[in-house]
Amino acid sequence: EELKRGLKKSTKAIIRDLYVGRGKEKVQYALPSSGKTNERISSLPYSAPLHRVHPRDLLPNNLLTPFQAENDHHLKDTYNYMTIQSDIRIPKRYFRVLHDEERRLKYDAAIKRAIDKIHAEAKDARVLNLGCGAGINTMIALKHGAHHVTASERWLYMAMATKENLLNNGYSDDQVKVIYKRPTDLSLLRDVPISCNLCICDVLDDGLLSSGMIPAVKHALDQLLLPDAIVMPSSATLYAQAVEIRTPSIDGLDLSAIDSYRFHPTYTCGVDFTTDAYTALSAPMQVFTFDMLMPPESSEKQILDVTFSKRGKFNAILFWYDLTLIDDITLSTNPMRDENLPSSMRAAIQFMPGQIAVNDGIVLPVTCAHNTVGIHFSVEDAEYDHVSKRDASFPKYHFHMLRDEGRLAAYADAIERQIGKIKANGDQARVLDIGTGSGVLAMLAARSGAESVVACDTHPSLVHVARRNVAANGLGSKISVFKRDVALLERGKHVPYDGCNMIVLDVFDAGLTGDHVLFLLDAARKRLASSSCAVVPAAATVYCVGIEAYTSEIHGFNMSAFNKYRWDSSYEATYMRDQPYRVLTKPKRVFEFFFDDSQKSKGKETVLKMETIAHGYLNAVCFWFDLHMDEEETITTAPPGIGKGGVIEDATILGDFDGSKAKASMQDSLRRVQDTISSNPRSEAFVSHENEEEQSDEQLGDEAKGEKIKGSTEERREEAHEILATLENAEEDSSANESTEHYWGQALQYLERGVQVRAGKKIALLAKRQSDKIHFSLKEGVGSWVGKPPWKIEWGGGASVESPHFQRVHYCQLLVNDFLMRLRCKRFAPIEKDMKMIVAHCGSLFLDPQSLTDVYHYLVMLEVFFDWEEHSPGATLESMSKGHLRLG
Repeated sequence: EELKRGLKKSTKAIIRDLYVGRGKEKVQYALPSSGKTNERISSLPYSAPLHRVHPRDLLPNNLLTPFQAENDHHLKDTYNYMTIQSDIRIPKRYFRVLHDEERRLKYDAAIKRAIDKIHAEAKDARVLNLGCGAGINTMIALKHGAHHVTASERWLYMAMATKENLLNNGYSDDQVKVIYKRPTDLSLLRDVPISCNLCICDVLDDGLLSSGMIPAVKHALDQLLLPDAIVMPSSATLYAQAVEIRTPSIDGLDLSAIDSYRFHPTYTCGVDFTTDAYTALSAPMQVFTFDMLMPPESSEKQILDVTFSKRGKFNAILFWYDLTLIDDITLSTNPMRDENLPSSMRAAIQFMPGQIAVNDGIVLPVTCAHNTVGIHFSVEDAEYDHVSKRDASFPKYHFHMLRDEGRLAAYADAIERQIGKIKANGDQARVLDIGTGSGVLAMLAARSGAESVVACDTHPSLVHVARRNVAANGLGSKISVFKRDVALLERGKHVPYDGCNMIVLDVFDAGLTGDHVLFLLDAARKRLASSSCAVVPAAATVYCVGIEAYTSEIHGFNMSAFNKYRWDSSYEATYMRDQPYRVLTKPKRVFEFFFDDSQKSKGKETVLKMETIAHGYLNAVCFWFDLHMDEEETITTAPPGIGKGGVIEDATILGDFDGSKAKASMQDSLRRVQDTISSNPRSEAFVSHENEEEQSDEQLGDEAKGEKIKGSTEERREEAHEILATLENAEEDSSANESTEHYWGQALQYLERGVQVRAGKKIALLAKRQSDKIHFSLKEGVGSWVGKPPWKIEWGGGASVESPHFQRVHYCQLLVNDFLMRLRCKRFAPIEKDMKMIVAHCGSLFLDPQSLTDVYHYLVMLEVFFDWEEHSPGATLESMSKGHLRLG
């Protein structure tokens, strides 16, 4: 009895303390007098047993070396897989760097100033370019008078591209040497012929240090550069800010359960933010400053007192940096700047272990640390409202999906109308939500009056989120959430015996059908739906347009050889506003899908007669879809300038019908390239002014020569005026010109053959549905083969010799197969253990953080996917592991 009384008394005391808010007081410990602590960075011993090295800390002081990663029995397969995957992913992403004008112009000005300083001292400029990429900075240095450049690149195909671009622009081997090595493996004489007096380091990423910039510069200063060498960038300053990133409520529905899965192994990289993605809770603070002439040799830790200026839930640190290239020439990734921001560089976000409730005016000590190859923020003593779940397999695109307010509003209205129709017929609304995700569509149906809602998904974490959201909104009596494939649900057991009379779903990708939506819908209709079943959305229409996505000249250099790294066998999801391209044809309807089975969908293949509206090189197709919620509302994922129904709303798309702008642009590009080649004093490819016009005419092709016929030009101009006249009404409606950006994005597919087209003509395009994916191709025999990446060419070196580049990538699949066999036997540690080791030592191994993030998610999802208790016929690894286009 005494124990019971004591327990009851203590329970009441605890409840009373919680009610008055007691228990949240923080004890302020005395900080070190300097506020900083340093530990020297060293490498792990060569004989260290790496399988026993646990990276509990993301900033180890004993760093893993590439030699150890390549030779350790427990780690080498994971490291080799990561290296190859980064090698094949980086070239395509590098197009964003090539078209980043702000970054390119700043480096150009800085390189010119540095070389001028060296020349002012009557010295030859001998340049070491670390991380040369496609060779753009190497060629800029040579253009501004560098005597010799040693270009070092860690990635094989980027090094190959650099060599090819240098040769195409007239630079010979006595001017430049391209080395395929890690920066710390370079040696004097063998790789670098002579000590250099200018170092250009472009080993950058969104997190500043995680690509190995400091070890690269330190090695160059110690062994490859002269004592008075200029290092570019000369310094870097890191800034940080406390922010809140939370999922907003939708029409009063609480969706905060998904925020407990805001986790990232290190920090976000390579992804732009959505509008209002975060809320700043404090002022920006300067954290570290790195002097590249004296790079740090030890780790550094300091504690910043963060003063919060707003009430909220502190769950992330936004950080960015200012790079001083030379003197007053700077680059910044500060997201608060409205202009002069490089498009290929962005701020990064590191999520905290959970959410911390903060108020205006409170001060919280935040620990900031770096180990020369990584940066980490932490709060050593804090009271979290909840701790985030560290699930690396969670599909990150669901955060972006819930930021798509236009899509959710359209779904909400359509669901309410359909349920109203069902009730008007005297029936009860029995709803099936396929691929429920966060459960938002199921909750919209329940709130609109549905008597019962069955929601299903295959990912265990998504099911957990949906159940938590349903409970938080008090809809548990109406909604049942199952972790099961829709093709495995049964009547009477999972859904009512009468079946469902309404289906809602959003399992679409950028190409509409790539996530097996047709299979899932067909399985649900056969097994679970009643005879008259409404579907939201009711139908969809796919449209396409032929485009020119081709990089010919950048900054006066011929970069056309680099275009082969664009091609892939499948389409990619992207936002066309982020891509440089030209529309060459009118939009054309491709396929129609009637999800409600009101009409019969057409076949799996069709021939499109595309009407051209501009001159150019047709080498890609952009396609999108209009999603018809019902007969009253439609949303579209069309690219900028095109509206619903494939209607051109931006008249500038048709502004070059006679080809004059394309011709002028091409002539200007040719002139800049020829000026660059002719300015090289050691080039044998000097182009005289007399031959300049002849060469430009040859490269313009038949479509440019045809412009000399005045009669045909006038006819095309008259036709263009007629087309422009039809746009007057669309231009008057300003709301029609506003393009809503939905989370699906657009699908971009590069063709196997490219062809030169002229405005006012027609070209045949074949569209097929292959394995639920739409694929486009030109008519057989039309155009010429485009270049392909080396690893996409299966045969090479002879009729029966397999390409070594193809074998190299095929080796990755063998590693994955071996990993799946290990997974089934249950005797080995999960793949995440190896990936954590790679992540912790990313900078010292000179890996690519963005590729590492993508592969990390893919491999962990692969482990979850093949470890499910039952096979899910409708689920695909591609749909579960696809990336997100924006961070929301």
